[in-house]
Amino acid sequence: MRATTTDAANLGDQLDRYRRLFDEAPLAYHEADVNGVIRRVNRAECQLLGLAESEILGRCSWDFAIPAHRQAMRDRFRIASISRFAISAQNSPG
Repeated sequence: MRATTTDAANLGDQLDRYRRLFDEAPLAYHEADVNGVIRRVNRAECQLLGLAESEILGRCSWDFAIPAHRQAMRDRFRIASISRFAISAQNSPG
């Protein structure tokens, strides 16, 4: 099935809506990679932390957790990373 110009425009509209929802949401949240490094952050989180986006991006998620929860967050990312590697290895050909 070939994508049409209309399909591409609809996809573009959906991506724009998603970006606005993320950026303008009243709740603070961010996206982190499998290592826990923050790759995207919304305005509400920047305001909550009192930091500019550039001061948050590239840092680990647990940098912003209370000290008592930091190790647990690190462990969860480590376990998730190991799980993803195992699933990837199971699904690789050969």
